[in-house]
This record gives sequence, structure tokens and C-alpha cells, in this order.
Amino acid sequence: MKKGAKKIFAAVVFVFLLSLAMSATSLAASKTVATIGSKKYTSLEKAIAAVQDGETITLKAAVTYTSKLTISRSGKSFTIDLNKQTLTFKNSACLYVKKGTVTIKNGTLKHTSKSGTVLKVASTAKVTIASGTYTGFVSNAGTMTIKKGTFSNVKLTYEKWNTLMSELTVTTISDRYAYSVIQNSGTLKISGGTFKSTYLGLIYNTGAVTISGGTFKPGTYWEYPAITNMTKTATMKISGGTFTSSGDLLYNDVKASLTITKGTFSSTGWHFISNSGTMKISSGTFTQKEQSMRSIYNSGTGSMTISGGTYKLSIAISNLGTAKITGGTFKPYTSSYSYDLYSIDTYGSYITDESGNITDTYYGKTTISGGKFYLPIYASANCIYDSDGNVEKSYYGKITVSGGTFYMKKSAAYVATDGGKITFKSGVKFVS
Repeated sequence: MKKGAKKIFAAVVFVFLLSLAMSATSLAASKTVATIGSKKYTSLEKAIAAVQDGETITLKAAVTYTSKLTISRSGKSFTIDLNKQTLTFKNSACLYVKKGTVTIKNGTLKHTSKSGTVLKVASTAKVTIASGTYTGFVSNAGTMTIKKGTFSNVKLTYEKWNTLMSELTVTTISDRYAYSVIQNSGTLKISGGTFKSTYLGLIYNTGAVTISGGTFKPGTYWEYPAITNMTKTATMKISGGTFTSSGDLLYNDVKASLTITKGTFSSTGWHFISNSGTMKISSGTFTQKEQSMRSIYNSGTGSMTISGGTYKLSIAISNLGTAKITGGTFKPYTSSYSYDLYSIDTYGSYITDESGNITDTYYGKTTISGGKFYLPIYASANCIYDSDGNVEKSYYGKITVSGGTFYMKKSAAYVATDGGKITFKSGVKFVS
């Protein structure tokens, strides 16, 4: 081929390749990513900017984001139908609802990072999750309603969890609690959905949470509670749902408020419900399947009232604070345990500083005016002894019983050791 012909051929090839590239660019630019009715949009951002009150954005293609996708439509209420598509977020990217009222349904939001947030709701926004799959953290500072869906963190192994804790700003145990699937500082209502995790918590609340339904099943790492109601501003009301854990299930912090009126709770962990604030239980089923576990623990700062519910546990209630029992049925989970079982264990204790000086003292106090007891009650103490082994100081628990039915003889209905005190008044029934 002559030189002139070669130059012409090269020019033709160049023009052809350029036209292909321009065609590909044009196709990409014209690709429909989302629709609002019959209107088509080449990006979800453009659809969000155009959506009007009452309209629905329908996603038509999967999209990956490496920067934040922000919704800021003050005064607008609309729906995002993910249409079985997936929004994937990398690095610090997430779906950020800054303003507006948004319903999300029918698709997947997922993050590629083990500490990534997929959905963040500002205090000026309202979000309803009608359905979908959410893999990564969901953070709410506004108003959020969860009706249905599957929520989980990015799957971790123990090694990856350990690495994550070292990478993040985690200096205290409560910091670790905060890395939960749902992080709420606003108002959160949960009526359904499936919540699960591996090596992290399910819900961390410093705002207001109401739970009326759903399935909650954390992973196997038992050291941290699955659901944490943290700080004095936190309130949590549970009126339904199924809660299953192989570890600590629920923790109510100092001055926080927890109310349980219904629900099914089971665990094989130690202290599967722990209270250091104010807790009230009027109904529900509580099952502890593991031996020698104190199932419901009320700390020295805790105030607990139980007016109903069914408790099938080893040691049902361990009280170091103030407990009031007006109702409920207390039974063992199984009759095959090989050690002593109690419906209520009340005791005292003390805390020392590094020099051995006593800084705090606790005298557990329980009053019983109603309920059905198939296990005895138990009062004990933590004691300080002198050099001869004599009790120098006893920090004891005290139980006063003025009502209720014990299905045993009176002599078998109680045990008091180390200075623990139990008083039965008139009105108590014993059925042997």
C-alpha cells in the first residue's frame, strides 16, 4: 500500500473509532435511570430535583455512588420506588435525606464498607421505609417509620470486627454500642421488618423509639447488647415483636426509660435484659434457655416495676436496685436444672476505687404484692470481713412480700443468706 493510501486508511479508521466513542457517550448520556410517570431522566439526581408533591420516582437501572446522594426538597412528599434495583454506596457515600418527606420501597441499598452508612436522615426530614433490603448502617436524626424490610450490617468475621474497632474512634464500651445497624437520635417507629447483625448491635437509641412488631436477631458476639437505650434523653416503648439472642439482648442506661407492654423475648446470654434506668414491664413472654444465668438484671441505679408477663428463666430477676413486683408468672424454663433456681434474687454490694476505698454502696430492695411464683425468692449480701473472718459490714438485699401466690410450702419459698432479709406479711398464699 502506498504512503498516501495508508494515510487515508488511518484517517478513516480514526474517524470511525471517534464516531463509535461519540455514539457510546451519547447512549450513556441518554440512558434512562429513573422515571416520573412518562418522563424519563438520565440520573436519579435529576429525577429528585424534578419530582413534585405526591409523585413517585421509579428507578430503572442500578447505580453506584462514590459521593453523597442528597435529597433536599422542603415541603415535598414523594416516593422512591427502587423497582428491585440496587443503589450501591462506596467510601463515605450514602443516601442523605436532608429535607422533605420520602417513602422508600422495593429494592436494595447497600454499602461496600464494613462501617458504611447507606441511609442518613436529617432532623428536618421524614422518611418511611415501606420495604426493601438495607445493608449498612441506617442513621436517623429526624422522623423515621419502618414498616417492613431487611436490615443488616455488612457481614463481618471476628477478625474483621476486631480490625473495625481498632480503625474507628472507639475508646469506651458505649462507643462500641453505637456501631449498630440502626442508629437513632430522632423519632423512630418500627412496626415490622427483620433486623440482624454480625458482631454489631441492632439498635442504638438516644432519641425516642417505639417498636410494635418485627423480628430482631443479633449475631453471636455476646459482649455487647443487641438493643441499647442510651443516655437520659432516651425513651423506648416495646408493644410487640420477636427478640432472640445468644447474648445480651437489651440494655437500658442510667436515667433512660424503657416500657415493655408486649413481645416475645428469648436468649441464652448473661443478663439478657439489663436495666440501669427506669423500666416497666406489664406483659410479654421472657425465656432464658441457658443454665445459671441471671436473666433480667436491675442494677444499683435501676428502678424496675413488673405488673405482668410470663417468665421462664433460671434466675428470673437479679435486683441490686429498687424493684416492685405486682404481677407476673415466674416458672423455670425446664425442671432438669442441677442447681438452685430462684424467681427473684435481691442482694447488696459496694464499689471500691483503685486504693480499695468504698465509693458506692447498694442495698437491693424488692417489694412483692402480687404474682405467681413457682420458684423461691432469694436475698443475700456482699460482706466485708475482719481479720478473724467475722462480718464487719454487710451490704444486704431486702425483700418484703405482702401478696402473691407461691406454689410451695412457706419453708421452701425463700432462702436468705449472709444477712439478706426477707419478710412475709399477711395476704401471701402458699399452695403446696
